Amino acid sequence: MANSRPLLGIVTALPAEARCLGVRAAPVGESVRLAEDVHLIRCGIGRGRAGRAARELLQAGAGALLSWGTAAGLSRDLEHGDLVLPADVVSRDGHHYDVDSDWHHRLWQVAAAQGRAYEGGLAEADGALADADDKLRMHTLTGALVADMESAAVAEAAHEARVPLLIVRTVSDTVATRVPASALAAMDRDGDVAVMRCLMRLARAPADLPALLRLAVGFRAACLRLSRLAALAGPAFRSGRP
Repeated sequence: MANSRPLLGIVTALPAEARCLGVRAAPVGESVRLAEDVHLIRCGIGRGRAGRAARELLQAGAGALLSWGTAAGLSRDLEHGDLVLPADVVSRDGHHYDVDSDWHHRLWQVAAAQGRAYEGGLAEADGALADADDKLRMHTLTGALVADMESAAVAEAAHEARVPLLIVRTVSDTVATRVPASALAAMDRDGDVAVMRCLMRLARAPADLPALLRLAVGFRAACLRLSRLAALAGPAFRSGRP
């Protein structure tokens, strides 16, 4: 019998985030099938890329969208690897988009059993939030717990198409985590890391090394939490669909 379930479309920015869902290779911009009714596009960094990926998934028949990955923590209460399931996302122009409450609740029951998990909001960032001042300013302005550059565009596409939305984020860099220039130089818009470029920048600014190492530790903790959730959640990722 043919599978009649609507397609779940997952949008993620980085290769490591896709690997947390068991995807070994996710060429940027290409749809990868995780299951018969679950497709993923690794879009790279930024609003434009995320929006295009979301709309491509919708055109392919997606009946629900999931924004998946890591985020910057905006509250001092958050630690590396903490899980945040936002109930809403605020875009950079002030629009608010709600996630699907039933789908959110089902996954929250799984997430809360893992330990540190939060349901606060998510804000759209225009770029990397490099230091504590940037993060705390956004927290004050929006009240959000975390920020990323992709979820608002996915939410906008889901809202326009009137399909359920879910957002899953783990904290890769806390308020106290500085994002050094060498880290920013290392990653291109596709989300791929150019190691040589990072090393060259680091050679010119060796004082960045401690911050770079802390950032790497935080990102690893965030990815481990995503992997654990993916292993435990199973059908909870798909239960928001009609």
